[in-house]
Formats: sequence, C-alpha cells, structure tokens
Amino acid sequence: MLFTFEHISDRFEFFIKNWFEKIKTYSLEPVCNLYFGTLYNPHIYLEHEFLSLIQGIESFHQRVFGGKYLSYEDYEPIYDKLINAIPEGVSNDLRERLKGYLKYGNEFSLRKRLKEIIDNYEKVINEFIKDKKAFIDKVVNTRNYYTHYDKNLEERAARGTELFDITQKLKLLLEICLLTVVGFSLEEIKDLLSKNTRYRHLIIDNND
Repeated sequence: MLFTFEHISDRFEFFIKNWFEKIKTYSLEPVCNLYFGTLYNPHIYLEHEFLSLIQGIESFHQRVFGGKYLSYEDYEPIYDKLINAIPEGVSNDLRERLKGYLKYGNEFSLRKRLKEIIDNYEKVINEFIKDKKAFIDKVVNTRNYYTHYDKNLEERAARGTELFDITQKLKLLLEICLLTVVGFSLEEIKDLLSKNTRYRHLIIDNND
C-alpha cells in the first residue's frame, strides 16, 4: 500500500471528506473503476492493464484539468464550417466518420494531456521519468498500436519488459493524480513513493 492509516491518522477526516467531495465534483468514478480494475485483477493481460491505465489518465485529465482548445460556443461555428466544407459526392459513411473526427477536434490529444499532467506533477515524476518526450512518444505509439493494431506502429510500440516498465509508470502517474485529489501534497507523495518497495526500483533504475 502507498500509505496506511498511520500516515493520515491526524488528518483522517480531511482526507475522507476530500475523497468523497472530489469524486462527486469531478465525476471521477469511471477513473477509479479503471484504476481499481487493474489493481484487483492480478490475471489481467499486460496489454489490457496498459490500456485501462492510459484511459484512466486521459479521463482524469479531461475531468480535472479540462482540455479544450476553445469553448464550446467558439468551436461550434468552426465545426459547422468544417462540416459544410466536406465536398458533395462524399459517401455517407465517410461523411459520418469525418463528422465524428471533427466533433472531437476541439479536444486535447492524448499527447498533450500526458504532457500537462507530467509537467504539473514534475516534482515527483522527475524521479521516475528522465526523458519525458521519449516516454510520451512511446506511450502514445503503444496506445495507438494496441487500440488499432496498425502494422505501421508495431515497431514503435512497447512490448515485453518495456511494456511492463511503462505500465508501472502509468500506474504510478495515475496514483499521483488520485493522491493529489485526496489532499496529499507533492512533497508528501514524493516521500511516500521513495519508501514504497513497489516503486523504489523505478527510482533506482532511473537514477543509475
């Protein structure tokens, strides 16, 4: 466990109140389900664990940080113009697919969401991830490959030991997100992780 009652006994009411209030305020139940679904399912395939965690991180960012380039009111006229610009004669199937892409064109990409989360928790993450850009590239390529199984991405996707390593770091990242929601400071989280046997090897490996 990342912490026990002993760690929070003097602020127990504060943490419990935060947990229930933030879960409701940010509608974080789906994020928690994705996280706990990996935590309490030891037989889950590694690829599925990876996809659940990255989905949880993406959903957390969307609910807590936001993640739109423009407000709905500002994007709506742009969306309408883009839809109207689809040439006549395009098949209905392709037209509907383009509409689907454009509908979410105002949403931040996974790459941008990961960067914002990592930058926001940089004080802790720096202990585990040296090259943030390389890590984000690997995660995005791996997510895209295991979602669509695009052969063009196969060589750039993580597998085996590398997939296990980035999956552990994604679990760590999601746990940091949830710990901050509960009310832990980044300094407290950094201290908890440095003493945790589950993550200590990641710190050692990263500092070698």
